Amino acid sequence: MAPRLSLLIACLAAAWGGAASAGDPEAAEMVALSKGPPPEAAALDKAAARALYVTGAGPEARAWAAYWLGPGRHWFSRWRARCVRIAPLVAPLAERAGMPPDWLALMLVESGCNPRARSRLGALGPWQLMPGTARELGLEVGPKRDERLLLEPATRAAGALLSKLHACFSDWDLALTAYNAGPDAVRSALAASGCKRLACLRAAGRLSPEAVNFVPKVRAAAFLLKSWDALTAR
Repeated sequence: MAPRLSLLIACLAAAWGGAASAGDPEAAEMVALSKGPPPEAAALDKAAARALYVTGAGPEARAWAAYWLGPGRHWFSRWRARCVRIAPLVAPLAERAGMPPDWLALMLVESGCNPRARSRLGALGPWQLMPGTARELGLEVGPKRDERLLLEPATRAAGALLSKLHACFSDWDLALTAYNAGPDAVRSALAASGCKRLACLRAAGRLSPEAVNFVPKVRAAAFLLKSWDALTAR
């Protein structure tokens, strides 16, 4: 990466402030929504529902879109604005890393596109990599330098992880679920249920609510990232 671009990334990361922690409202919102959208999510209007339906998204994704267009609009608008700022910097990195097409939606769901986001379990950075996973992927993780916070190495590592998961499961929905829940959990669920697709695993109840909601969240986020201005102008 060119030195000037690296410097720009570093400056932007610093401008976004310190790592999100379990004590701040944004982190609390992410934790609260880990199992699914709240039941008070509003219904999508007909145009939005039709537009989302043609993408192939199921009812779970439609529920997430309804929540983010309704009670959760403040948070999605905040995360989207951050994603729009960071996207031009990450796009060339994501392309080189072989990321799936909805990489920006994945980053939004993982961290709200916050390069310094920190989860209650120790995942860190825009791609929310756990310390052990990050080290296995070749990142430096330590008190003085943690490459999970750096866009270039973190994106390269996340892309490598996603590529490995896709090669393992031959299915992007399962690969994304394994990114969230871990490959062992997905392999065990597939073996125990005899399923070959995420929809079957969801029906079989073999994965945690957080895991089965992860892909619908990404699908809803991808739809809203592309359609937000049109949908919120009504």
